[in-house]
Amino acid sequence: MRARREGLKPDPLADYPTVIDGARGVHFIETTVKSAGSSQRWTDARWRP
Repeated sequence: MRARREGLKPDPLADYPTVIDGARGVHFIETTVKSAGSSQRWTDARWRP
């Protein structure tokens, strides 16, 4: 949106997720599943690459 407002062409790579984005997504799902099966009230979901 910023590129369009400034009259520039947007970076085509900005529209695609990166490997890091994918890894964070997988981590989120794994942590969610772990949390669902746990009796703890809190599950540490911090991502540490």
